Amino acid sequence: MTSQEQDEADTRLHHQAAQRNGAPPPEGGKKQDDLGLSASNRAVTITLIIGIALMILVLMLPYLSNL
Repeated sequence: MTSQEQDEADTRLHHQAAQRNGAPPPEGGKKQDDLGLSASNRAVTITLIIGIALMILVLMLPYLSNL
C-alpha cells in the first residue's frame, strides 16, 4: 500500500467516525459562501448598470450636443 492509499484510508476513516458520532456538518462555511455569492451578484449587477448607462450616454452624445 502506497502512502497515498494510506492517506485516503485515513481520510475515509475520519469521515466515517464523524458520521457515526452524529456530529452535524459544519454549516458556517455554507452561510459565508451564500453571503459572498450575494455580494458578488450585487457587484456584478451594479457594474452592469453603470456600464449600460455609460454606453447609452455615449450613444446619446451626438443628440445632446445639438441641443
